[in-house]
Amino acid sequence: EPTPGDTDGECGDIYYAKSTFPWNDWPATSEHQQVNDDTTETFQGFATITSKRVGLDNVLIVAWEDDRHSEDTGEPNSIYDIYSAIIDEDGNISTNKRVSDESSSSDFAFIADYFDVSVHRAVGDKIAYVTWTDRRDKTNIFDLEDDVAVDTVKLPNVIK
Repeated sequence: EPTPGDTDGECGDIYYAKSTFPWNDWPATSEHQQVNDDTTETFQGFATITSKRVGLDNVLIVAWEDDRHSEDTGEPNSIYDIYSAIIDEDGNISTNKRVSDESSSSDFAFIADYFDVSVHRAVGDKIAYVTWTDRRDKTNIFDLEDDVAVDTVKLPNVIK
């Protein structure tokens, strides 16, 4: 969702909407819930989502590229991190969790080839696996050799 008045598409947020059965009754855009909980006008995008049954609840796990920390550099969208949130059946969204432990430097062209979130389907497994393009060791935006990183997000028993 681009920020109103933005002309370059380099800022936006992650939103969630849920349709009721038979899944063809979507709420108006104004009723969509914002997933990222920052107040910056930086880019959030390349969201990936999966679902998991946790206890008696079905949850959605969302992960995305988030440039909120780039505001500290004075150059918006110059660095990024990976964040996640969990959404329960009632649409409650958890506080955002930073998945990456260090920021990555954006590159000159495109970094979104490798973003994913997955879960093991075993009932007792309460971990989501987040994969992303990692550029923490890069010091030059023209260095296009990227790494791929994986980390886990622990799923709660309930988030209500």
